Amino acid sequence: MGKPLRWQDHILYIKGSIGASLASPEITCGEELIHQADQALYAAKENGRAQTVVFTPELGRVQTTKTRLAREIQTAITEGQFTVELQPQMRLEDDKVTGCEALLRWEHPEYGQLFPVEFLDIARRSGVLADLDYHSMTLSLDALNKIRQAGHETLTLAVNASAEVMADSNYTGLLDWALQSRGLTPEDVCIEIQESAILHPENYEITTTVDKLKRLGAKVALDDFGTGYAGFAHLSFIDLDAIKLDRAMIARLGKDTRTEDIVKALVSLAHQLGMTVIAEGVESQEQLDLLRAADCPNVQGFGLAHPMPVADFLIWLDTPAEQQPFEAHKTKSPKAPHF
Repeated sequence: MGKPLRWQDHILYIKGSIGASLASPEITCGEELIHQADQALYAAKENGRAQTVVFTPELGRVQTTKTRLAREIQTAITEGQFTVELQPQMRLEDDKVTGCEALLRWEHPEYGQLFPVEFLDIARRSGVLADLDYHSMTLSLDALNKIRQAGHETLTLAVNASAEVMADSNYTGLLDWALQSRGLTPEDVCIEIQESAILHPENYEITTTVDKLKRLGAKVALDDFGTGYAGFAHLSFIDLDAIKLDRAMIARLGKDTRTEDIVKALVSLAHQLGMTVIAEGVESQEQLDLLRAADCPNVQGFGLAHPMPVADFLIWLDTPAEQQPFEAHKTKSPKAPHF
């Protein structure tokens, strides 16, 4: 199937994804074999296409769970099963906590707490990612309102936005209304978009939304910078306030001198372009020291604090000893995904 196909004066390249299931004594009908092969086919497509995947019981469990979550996600929004946790961000100039990022969690009644990696793609394929994003925005701004009411007037909040919701022409207006209804201002928030959003099919609408957000007064950051498709060349046509260096890049600090040079160069160039930088996924004192040497302004990661519910975050803010980075009790391993 992978061989080029010549048709008239054209050469066509065709690829195929194959899902297969092998007969066994436990299978009692052909329909079950076909169902298993179909699940394997979905897995082949999810893993990058152009490959063959053979059904296994574990694969079947994962695909069945994803199918169930796809059916339940809209109901979960309605029933309030989603929450946000907050992870602090620290300014290295004075080791001061200046803000936090709101991270969505699904408190599933059977599976327990699910992380975005476990349900965002499902929401996208189900066509409800924009609905989930708006729900996340509401939960995040409610959390910021509680922070303000607790007396922390200067902390800012980073809110994630998918390419799908950024392509909605109503997004900026709805954000503005949500802020005003809570007595918040656009300057209180930073909207984080994925690096891959720049290459989204509706790139023009996304760029327009970024311009609207900037005129509104909100900040915009490019998330997961350094491991995807975009680069600084793309930043020439989109006005951003910050870039977030991807955790995969930060993980190589101290292990690869080339990565250290790249981080220094990225930070320097960002400064020249008038943007700030946040290094995410910082977990060790060595990484922190190298980021200080690179003149990186801000950090975020397990070394400072794990994401936590809003009530716990407020307690953490009022406990100065807890805010000291890289204490032994803060470097525990994160919970593993469910599937």
